[in-house]
Amino acid sequence: NTCTTSPCKLRHDAEQIRFLIDTGVMDASFLSHAITLESMSTAMADEARANQVRKRDSEKKQKEKEELEATRLEVDPDAAEFILRESQIKQLNGLYNRILHLQVPTDCTPGATQPALNLGHDFQRIEAAYHRTGVVVLDNVLTQHTRRRLYEFALSSTVYWDVK
Repeated sequence: NTCTTSPCKLRHDAEQIRFLIDTGVMDASFLSHAITLESMSTAMADEARANQVRKRDSEKKQKEKEELEATRLEVDPDAAEFILRESQIKQLNGLYNRILHLQVPTDCTPGATQPALNLGHDFQRIEAAYHRTGVVVLDNVLTQHTRRRLYEFALSSTVYWDVK
């Protein structure tokens, strides 16, 4: 049972928790979790940098002279992937890669008066153009209200678990 992460993923999670605390959505008791994530992120990025420097120094010994381009760090240390050790998993208190908050818009229920789609489009004409060409570019499909609710969901919900 392994858990893979990266410094930038840990930092993202910490920033999101701080945002949710600052906006009053999440209780301040989660601040310690954000601090733990930030500390782990810094330590992992430092470890990745050190590993790359050791690797680069080793390669330099094997080759007398390399071009400057070859001595650059190969991977952004913030993007380096790590498998969390058991002690780190325990430190995260079961809160890593869990839904801590799910932003549910209260005004986007079935039967709501606000339509999700921008009804100003001629959808029959758009569909016909798609069948004719196989490609259609369409802007403003969603109403501003719907776009705002999707933005709030993406910003506030703690549902992003993949390390990219």
